[in-house]
Amino acid sequence: NYTGSWLSADLPESKLGYYLSTDSILDINDLLIHEVNSNLGADLLTDTINIELNFPSHIMPGDYFLILRADDGEVFEESDENNNILFSSIKLLAEVENNFSLFPNPVSNNLLYNSGNEIFERIEVLNNIGQTIKTIAELNGSINMSNLPIGSYFIRFTNADNKTMIYHVIKQ
Repeated sequence: NYTGSWLSADLPESKLGYYLSTDSILDINDLLIHEVNSNLGADLLTDTINIELNFPSHIMPGDYFLILRADDGEVFEESDENNNILFSSIKLLAEVENNFSLFPNPVSNNLLYNSGNEIFERIEVLNNIGQTIKTIAELNGSINMSNLPIGSYFIRFTNADNKTMIYHVIKQ
């Protein structure tokens, strides 16, 4: 959120950087995986950005942190540059052949899934910073997304062995 008095058109262009990290601290060892322009100003206090992050193929499966850094080029001089950083823990999985499918994407109402040979014990809908906003109680091949605002979400499927698969979906 921007709290200054400048209008978007009067502000210099700044960037949002998305980094992959093995810890929650942004440093030179972290990998920049995506960067987008930000248009925040007094006339646009918040903004929703829908992006698809593609991870390089050399990244091994495992536990990581996704770090978002606002004002990535340090265009704005601030007394505390660390207040521009958010992070969320993520798990990157190896691709496996399991005949799993999730559709339609983008979705308006019901998101359908075919679990293939997986049996899930829990399905959660996460917001774009990784917070669980909905837990699916009835595992019947459909997730009702109609009551969620337009935006970007992640669907986390968890099996009995506590292994997870996370998919990005767009609610339109």
